[in-house]
Amino acid sequence: MDLTKVISEAVENAIVQELGRFNDNMLNIAKAFEKANYELEVYTVKEVASILKVNTNKIYELIDKGLLKGLKLGNMKVIRADLIDFLKKYSGMDLSDLDNIKELKSNI
Repeated sequence: MDLTKVISEAVENAIVQELGRFNDNMLNIAKAFEKANYELEVYTVKEVASILKVNTNKIYELIDKGLLKGLKLGNMKVIRADLIDFLKKYSGMDLSDLDNIKELKSNI
C-alpha cells in the first residue's frame, strides 16, 4: 500500500469520526431546545383548569395564595414547568381547603 493511500484513509476516517461527533452534538442541542420549548409552553387559566379538572376560580385561588405561580401577560397565564412543579409539590396533599392544606390520609 502506498503512503498516499494510507494518509488518505486515515484522513477520511478522522473526518468520519469528527462528523459523527458533530452530529451527536447537534442532536443533543436539538433535544435541549425541544425540552426548553416544552417546559416553557404557556397555558391560560382555562387550560390549566381543564387539565386539573377544576373550575377557573380554583386556579385563580391557587395563584392568589401563592401555591401556583402565575404570569400576568394580558390575562393570567401559567408556564408548564410551574404547573409541573405545583403537581410534584402538592401530590398526595388535600387542597380542598387552601388555608388548611394537609396530607391525604390512606384508606387502608
